[in-house]
Amino acid sequence: MAKQKTFTPAQIVLVVVCFFFLILTLFPIYVMLVKSFKSPMQEVMNPFGISFPFRWANYAEAWGYIDYTLLNTFVITIAITALVLVLSSMASFGFTRFQMPGKNVLFLMFLAILMIPGVLTLIPQYKLVALDYGLINTRWGVILPTVAGALPMSIFLIKTFFEGMPNDVFEAATIDGASSLRLYFSIAVQLSLPILATQGLMTFMSAYNDYLWPLLILRDEGVKTTAIVLKDLTTTLFNETNSMSVAIAGYVIACLPMFIIFAFCSKQFVKGLTSGAFKM
Repeated sequence: MAKQKTFTPAQIVLVVVCFFFLILTLFPIYVMLVKSFKSPMQEVMNPFGISFPFRWANYAEAWGYIDYTLLNTFVITIAITALVLVLSSMASFGFTRFQMPGKNVLFLMFLAILMIPGVLTLIPQYKLVALDYGLINTRWGVILPTVAGALPMSIFLIKTFFEGMPNDVFEAATIDGASSLRLYFSIAVQLSLPILATQGLMTFMSAYNDYLWPLLILRDEGVKTTAIVLKDLTTTLFNETNSMSVAIAGYVIACLPMFIIFAFCSKQFVKGLTSGAFKM
């Protein structure tokens, strides 16, 4: 007879605590999904329960408000993610493979930037982008500062991963006549796909959900991102109808791309998290 597994009091408490925090995490998602199908009357009469019939028209109405913003958001987010991955991986490869004077000091300067809260640089960054370079109402005004702010952390993570690669592979390729570019593209990038996928997904998620900086830079309706429009839509519809169901349906639509992307990238993402990328 197989022995029955017993649980200690500490394990039971740990499971209960984890289950409690799981409920706290999932409850807002449940509320979002439930409210997205409600009419204004249903939202008043039964704010947290499932109400029938479902009001599918909320999604059609929400799509009419945010359809053009999704393209703007994806263009900005994809550009930020691509630039961060390319620049940080190249810089990490240089820090790892090349010897140059002051390399360690330069890397420490990158790490020092991580200690500075982004809020402290918000005003000078805005002055530089808006007044000095005139990038108000342009996608580059959002893309370039965001890339610059994401590079230090990305370089730190990818450099740590590169340092764990075996030197024998690079030395053998160098003996065979491989150039630095060949070493980067054929060996470093190919072996670092897990950490690149992890960093890419985190960068994509951060840029996709960013609200404050695009709010400061993007003023015209034609260039606003989804986060800005949804916030304005929530306030406007609540003041007009005393209901947020349509706006919440817009939030559900905006969440779907992230769920789909994570579904395809989750394997590489978890592999990157567990492959020593965050080891100091």
